[in-house]
Amino acid sequence: MVFVIEHTQNLDSEAMQVKLDAVIRAIDDVRTHFST
Repeated sequence: MVFVIEHTQNLDSEAMQVKLDAVIRAIDDVRTHFST
C-alpha cells in the first residue's frame, strides 16, 4: 500500500515537473518574441 501511495506521488511530481517545464519554455518563447 505504501508503495502505491509513493508511486502515485512520484507520478504527480513528474506531471508537475513537465507542466513547469512547459510554462518556463513558454515564458522563454514570449521573452524571445518580444525582445526582437
